[in-house]
Amino acid sequence: MTMSKEKPAIYMVRKGDVLLPEMGIDAEFLRQKPEGVRLRVTATQPRSVPFHRRYWAILARVIEACGLEYRPEDLHELIKQKLGMVRQITLRNGDVWTVTDSTAFDEMDQAEFLQFFEKAMAYLAEATGLDPTELRKAA
Repeated sequence: MTMSKEKPAIYMVRKGDVLLPEMGIDAEFLRQKPEGVRLRVTATQPRSVPFHRRYWAILARVIEACGLEYRPEDLHELIKQKLGMVRQITLRNGDVWTVTDSTAFDEMDQAEFLQFFEKAMAYLAEATGLDPTELRKAA
């Protein structure tokens, strides 16, 4: 059994030039560290669940509006391929598979997902002729 090296995330809120613990569990984590110790912090903005749901609602609207026989998951995979979000995996037998990169919550923060979202909307508008502004309003 291998132990994960991933450390639990704590959440902070920016107040001016200061980061403050968001919840009691975050404050408790900080209290366990010696005062004055240097901590390495990677600042990312957690993903927005409502924004994530909006993306999937837009995909469903595109499928409906275009009369496609896709599932939203299929359209999502197609978008990732068209945007070049792919990598090659070589199997031991020499076969090469192309797989799409992940847009999962633990793979992309909100800023990264927003960039993906904007590119996806531009691709959908170009490929379908649908107005991305209208798609956003409808979702």
